[in-house]
Amino acid sequence: MPNLIPAMLLGAVLETLLFGAYLVVFATSCLTFFTSRRRGWLKGSLNKGILTADLAMFLSINAHWALGIARLFEAFVDDRTTALEYFQLISERKRVAKVALYVFQCLIADMIMVLRLYYVSSKSLTICVLPILMTSGLAVAGSGLVWQLATAQPYRDPFTSGQWVWCCFTLTLATTMYSTLVIAYKLWSSHKTLKNMNVNPFIDSPVPHVIQIIVESAALYSTCTFVSFVLFLARSNAHFAVLDMTSPVVGLVLCLIVVRGRIPGHCPLYPPTESVVTLGNTMPVSRDRDRDQTQTLPPNLVVKIDETRIIHHDSTLVAPDKTEQEEDAESTAEGHGVEAC
Repeated sequence: MPNLIPAMLLGAVLETLLFGAYLVVFATSCLTFFTSRRRGWLKGSLNKGILTADLAMFLSINAHWALGIARLFEAFVDDRTTALEYFQLISERKRVAKVALYVFQCLIADMIMVLRLYYVSSKSLTICVLPILMTSGLAVAGSGLVWQLATAQPYRDPFTSGQWVWCCFTLTLATTMYSTLVIAYKLWSSHKTLKNMNVNPFIDSPVPHVIQIIVESAALYSTCTFVSFVLFLARSNAHFAVLDMTSPVVGLVLCLIVVRGRIPGHCPLYPPTESVVTLGNTMPVSRDRDRDQTQTLPPNLVVKIDETRIIHHDSTLVAPDKTEQEEDAESTAEGHGVEAC
């Protein structure tokens, strides 16, 4: 049987360090939700989903870290068994609970990716059906993995649950890669269309940054998951250390998308000019003090452009704040039968 003590100690140290970083980023992301100046901002279904996922992720990551610390105390303080024997008990209840929490965190991350994809693709079920099926498969495979561990022999080889582990890692990686690529393509194609139409003089800046936020966050999560998977296939004890540290990384990815989308210097929130475009309608698309321009866009394109961001209708990473001037302008537009996106 492998000596898991060094891997478990290293995993606990790395998880604790990343857990502290996660708490800071989580608190910052909560501030972006609850200090928004825009009234009724949390009415959006996407924003509600992101907030709910953040809170569920926060509880599960806390529980995962607490169980890891409790296992260390039981291994080195409890005299009923040695630390080596304790860590080799793969059916130990706290260990099974940690695996279940990790599967739950992966499910939350995948569901948020699918939710973003759903809105960015203009609520197209055709595009979303594949990641939905893969996320459902992850739920089934994760349940099978937890059940197999809970009913396994106490000192069974920890690397013998290969079929369920292989399914879990493969499905979550495939869901993340598919959703990220489609979201990035949708944003890039909208950006290209608007740039060719010269709708806004600042159109060169926003979309690449939004795509960068999404791709980098997905890459961080995918890298940790892929490394853990490779180490499991190689039957390396380092797999358990990487698996523990991946738990707070999943939460960091979700919160960083919110935080990086709203911190000044990444995406300034109050641009001097703004463009609003609706489905295939001809309407003023530039709010300027001296003039209005009109433009007709393709019927699939529903976007809002400002100096630093490009956002699909109801598919924002996080909803931007409204200035008083914007609210007054929208009231005027509504009086003329025009609805801002």
